[in-house]
Amino acid sequence: MKSARGQLRRVANTIKRSLRRPSLSAPDPESTDNIWKEVFVNKIYDSDHLDLRKNDVDVVMDVGSNIGIFAAWIARECRPKVILCYEASPVTFAYLESNVNRLGDIYEGTDFVAVNAAVSDTSGSMRTIYHMGDKTAASTMMVYGREREGIPYEVESVTISSQMEERGISVIDLLKIDVEGHHMEVLRGIDDEDFFKIKRIVMECDWIPEGAASHHDVKRFLESKGFSVVCDDPAKTNNVILFGRRT
Repeated sequence: MKSARGQLRRVANTIKRSLRRPSLSAPDPESTDNIWKEVFVNKIYDSDHLDLRKNDVDVVMDVGSNIGIFAAWIARECRPKVILCYEASPVTFAYLESNVNRLGDIYEGTDFVAVNAAVSDTSGSMRTIYHMGDKTAASTMMVYGREREGIPYEVESVTISSQMEERGISVIDLLKIDVEGHHMEVLRGIDDEDFFKIKRIVMECDWIPEGAASHHDVKRFLESKGFSVVCDDPAKTNNVILFGRRT
């Protein structure tokens, strides 16, 4: 009887840990709270179009992971086997690396991997990312980052396809992209044959007024690769979230 009660207590404690908000390291608590509310309260990355079933999301690739808030959300929602978290800014990556260790303790059974690299359209080259101030979401590879007095850092680039090959990934159940205007370059770094290995894509199209690809162009591109695509708000002209599902 005591053994059974102890087991139930351990299960209950595990559930409590998984439901509470994890304490994440962040350079700016205010902007972190805003992102947390967007992801966990407003659920900006959730859509019926994605059909996220808990038994059908094993491999997640989080491109533009920032400090790991999306990773925490998808871990709670779907319990994937592995979440690969990519962050280009070495400043932000230090927080991400610390946070994925904490998340691994909370969401047992999910392997969190943090990678400091710029996901782009080429692999093995050096790219410049501009980190602006000490805000949580304040780095971009757009040249406007330099004009906004961002501090430049050189970071090695990778592509989605090169990472799939290097890590032996045969299927990506969910690919999330939020790279502050560099989204089309990330998509161009996926080989045609690898697009067929991606089941779902959720991505934010931002920095459009500064020259980033519009969500209309991205939608057409994804549709040409065999995805059914919807957006969160057709009336928006910037910061548009697209949800793509392979048909």
